[in-house]
Parts: sequence; structure tokens; C-alpha cells
Amino acid sequence: MLFCYLHGNGVFQQDNCASHKFRLATSWLDEHSFVTNWPSGSSDLNPVEHLWDVLEQGGKGYYTAPMNFTELWIALANIWQVIPVESLQKLVEYMPRRVTDVIKGRESSTHC
Repeated sequence: MLFCYLHGNGVFQQDNCASHKFRLATSWLDEHSFVTNWPSGSSDLNPVEHLWDVLEQGGKGYYTAPMNFTELWIALANIWQVIPVESLQKLVEYMPRRVTDVIKGRESSTHC
């Protein structure tokens, strides 16, 4: 969190994933960041969910599929490092439109 928000003003978006609700994870988050609980099943409201699409597209550029967890980790780290900052900014900039679409009941039509 401090890497992205040097002044400690970042927010961790809690999506009710079971691993995030584990006591150790919850304690760490309570100590290190401000946590916002979001309704489960609200993937359109989570920019990270759309980032998975970017990572998947980047992975399709590899000539051979990773054969184990270590190779997968390295491949994803390499993809992550070349994602343009502008792509990340767009994910955040589109949030007001996504929120409006969800409120209007057009969840299936939200997109980047």
C-alpha cells in the first residue's frame, strides 16, 4: 500500500473473498490500511477484476504456456511490468461510468 500511496492515504477494496476474510489477513489490513467493504458479486465495480483481463491478454503473447507455478508467477510479473500506467489510469477513470451503469441496472453493459 505504501508503494502506491506514500502518504498512507490509500484504500484497500475488500471484495468479501474468503481469503481476505481470514483472521490473519483481516488483522493485517486493519493495521496497515483503510478497508472499504464492497458487496460481493460486484466485479464491475472493482478495477482489479478488469486488470485480470489485461494480464490474460498479455499471457496470450507467450510462445509456450507456463509449466508450473514459478513459471506462471514469472510470466505474470513480466506482463505486469510492461502494462502502461495509462491503462491503469483508464480503469480508474471509467469507474464513475461503471457505477452509473450498475445503478441503472445495466451491469452487463459495463466495459472499459
